[in-house]
Amino acid sequence: MFLDWFRGKKGALKLKAKQEVEIEFLADETYKTYFTTILDVRRKEVILKNPGTERRPVRIESGQAITVTTIDEGKLYYFDTTVTDAGEREFDIATPSTNQSEDIPKFEPGSSIEAPVGVEYRAMKLAHTQSATTHSLSLDGMVLSCNIGIPTGTDLHIEVQIPGAPTYSFKGKATGARLDPNSKTKKYLCDIEYAEDANKDDKLSIMRYAVYLKRREERRKQRGEL
Repeated sequence: MFLDWFRGKKGALKLKAKQEVEIEFLADETYKTYFTTILDVRRKEVILKNPGTERRPVRIESGQAITVTTIDEGKLYYFDTTVTDAGEREFDIATPSTNQSEDIPKFEPGSSIEAPVGVEYRAMKLAHTQSATTHSLSLDGMVLSCNIGIPTGTDLHIEVQIPGAPTYSFKGKATGARLDPNSKTKKYLCDIEYAEDANKDDKLSIMRYAVYLKRREERRKQRGEL
């Protein structure tokens, strides 16, 4: 396993302007998750950009409980705090007195991380697109959880959309498929190998996003949702 999730421990987090963070909060009986950036850090409060747009505003209210997660210098940090003031374009949170952290091993060849990242794929000669989620990710490729098995040798066009980022596109080849023994429904685990010209920075960005998904999944377990 690539990502050995240690028990949460206190860490020295130094928030700074322009830092990317993930926010999660309860709204309309559903937990909402967005990525945004820090605008300014003050002694008693941190100012963040509202992740919404004019067409799709995000409602954040004063007094709202919120969980903030970020990656910094090889660690995943997260803490719970409260919104102290909120406007249309930015909102303030109370500066955290404590936070938790987990070590993240380096993304290296041969290592992988299990996380459900959404993917769209299609065979090169076909126009029809299929949707799937990743079972695991590595720098060499990905294992997809699919409704149908992808025939070995199929050349694929793969797209991954991460919130707040451009769509990542890759070429790849299916190298094998098998039934997922742990799936409650009939799912296939399909091995996909990246083409040699796949952009390494794009692959790292997706694996970085998977780290956030892994922690989000842990929060759902703690809340009893899984």
